[in-house]
Amino acid sequence: MKDMLFDRGQQPRKPDSAADTTPDPKPEPAPEPIQPGGGEEQEAVPDGREIAAENEFFILRAIHRLGHATSWQISYMSGLNRRSVQRVIKRLSQQNMLASAKLPNGEPVYLLRQAGADELSLHWQRKVKRTNDDYGFIRSRLWKHRKLANDAAAALSQNFQVYTEREIQTGRNPARRREILPGKVPDLLYLDHLESGNGWVWVEIERAYKKRSNYKHLIKTAEMIAMPREGARPMLGRKPILYFALLAEDLDEAKRHVRRFMRQYNVKKDEPLQEHLGRYLESVYVIYWSDGAVNPRNIVWFFRDHC
Repeated sequence: MKDMLFDRGQQPRKPDSAADTTPDPKPEPAPEPIQPGGGEEQEAVPDGREIAAENEFFILRAIHRLGHATSWQISYMSGLNRRSVQRVIKRLSQQNMLASAKLPNGEPVYLLRQAGADELSLHWQRKVKRTNDDYGFIRSRLWKHRKLANDAAAALSQNFQVYTEREIQTGRNPARRREILPGKVPDLLYLDHLESGNGWVWVEIERAYKKRSNYKHLIKTAEMIAMPREGARPMLGRKPILYFALLAEDLDEAKRHVRRFMRQYNVKKDEPLQEHLGRYLESVYVIYWSDGAVNPRNIVWFFRDHC
């Protein structure tokens, strides 16, 4: 997994087919211009209503994938610029397809109403259910956890196929269940090297200080993925899970968690790693936010540079 930067300020790209749905219909290519004297009639260009309907679908799908979402997250997940997102959100709200709420920090978020879920049902020809779970997340102490997960999913979706925390929790992932591995549930998943499809990255969000027993559970998950006893990596669908990553809110938080992780193996900053430990840690990463961008770094390089 290469170290990369994903900046909130960059222009969002159009999304690939939704991770939890059948592929979206792609717009027809623009018709070739008719040469003078040609006898064929020019194919009609889609009118504004078709484009508006497509944009509405992109936004409903983005919110469905995230559970609840800020306008920034929707912009990245839908591939639309912020101004377009605000216009479409207003239109969908007037049609009672979206509801709005505020996070404890005052930031507005948007959620599907039943009419919005029904609209997605028409597109996908299957039942889409709206739940009240995300209202509970907004009011609970877990709201920062979900916001960090959604921020990272939105940023990573610009370069990778991503399964959001909401999709994982509801079984909308290649495993078709909440527990991706026995007794193990990631906070995010993304497919590294999307073009070649090498393998999945298992992401755990690290915000609070875990109790020792809970931290052992996390270490066991990391070893199950990056240092499997049988030698073969666990599979998700037809792809192996190749990397384990800790996701932190900022650089300082990343430092705290990396130091604690390395203490589990008595790693010293200026001492060489044992061969088996070095191979294991090659597949462990830390991802953190800095200057509005999400930064994946190998944990050994991060430890030596920042700790």
